[in-house]
Amino acid sequence: MIQSGAEPKALNNDQVQAVNAFMRHKISVITGPAGSGKTLTVSVIVRICMDLGVQPWLLAPTGKAAKRMQELVEKNKSIPSGKTLTHQASTIHMALLRGPKKHQKFDTRVVIVDEASMIDSVLMSRLLSFMADDAVLVLVGDHNQIPPVSPGAVFRDIVEGERCHVTRLGTVHRNFGVLRRNAFTILEKSKVPPTTKDEHGNTPWTLELVDDAKRPEEEAVRRIEHHYERMLRLATGEHDVQVLTAENDGPLGVDALNLRLRKVYHRCLLYT
Repeated sequence: MIQSGAEPKALNNDQVQAVNAFMRHKISVITGPAGSGKTLTVSVIVRICMDLGVQPWLLAPTGKAAKRMQELVEKNKSIPSGKTLTHQASTIHMALLRGPKKHQKFDTRVVIVDEASMIDSVLMSRLLSFMADDAVLVLVGDHNQIPPVSPGAVFRDIVEGERCHVTRLGTVHRNFGVLRRNAFTILEKSKVPPTTKDEHGNTPWTLELVDDAKRPEEEAVRRIEHHYERMLRLATGEHDVQVLTAENDGPLGVDALNLRLRKVYHRCLLYT
């Protein structure tokens, strides 16, 4: 068990498996959605390292993620009284710049990387090249998040390929209400019901999922136009309908869709 704030929290079976995997494997992965206890699991791993006299490096792709990682590890009382972390949590880029000198390795046997789904192929390659041969690597993140902007979806490929030990944390301890239910519905590839009211009787948003993975691009664009026009006629304000797309270029990219949907918007204005 580990102290978190004022009350002790026990690890569930999945989290225990993740900790055991860290103890047994040179590379292990912890994946799970928000609220599944990834940070608590990392806190336990950090405490084990500190008790064994090992100083871990806590890394993340962004400064915000690194700062939050540091704060939660401290909140969970992972640092024994009288001890400190030699390396404060930092971005991977800063660790590569200020840590090892040229052609030297990290001076630690444990590297823990949070938000690993954001790491591209080049950055992962550089990180691995600076790790000692006997070092242990723990990658933490959610493989269902969008891939990095730069080439390569390393974390997702590692999880789906299962080339190393992967622990999936499936129990979500936080309650995100309607958003949580719809997120899991999407992951299960089920039909997402329109969200008309939340727990308080409000109408926060409605989700229309357009699955265009196996459709010709022009047909997918026409479906998007159809849904957009239908939702515009139901909306109360001009900014109440938004379309999200995963790319910038091509018929399904931001620029092309904006041109097509602007015509639909103007058509709705004329006939309203």
